Amino acid sequence: MIHNDHDIKTLNSLIETTLDSSDGYAEAAKDAKSAPLVSLFTARATERRETASTLQRCVRARWAVNPRMTAPCSLPPTACS
Repeated sequence: MIHNDHDIKTLNSLIETTLDSSDGYAEAAKDAKSAPLVSLFTARATERRETASTLQRCVRARWAVNPRMTAPCSLPPTACS
C-alpha cells in the first residue's frame, strides 16, 4: 500500500490537536463552578476523544500505519468504513 506521508502527517496533527482540546475541556470541567458547565465541558471532552479515536482508526485502516496513539482507539473497525 502506498503511503501518503503528507496526509498521514496532517491527520496526526489533527489527532494531536483534537486530543489537546479534549484535555482543555476536561480541565475546564474541573474548574467549572456550575453543574451545567461541568456537564457541557465533560461532554465536549468525551466527544473530542471519540473523534480522535475515529481519526486514529481511519489512519490505520487507510494506510495500515499506526497513528499517534495518545488516546486509545475504542471504536469498532467499521467506524471508518
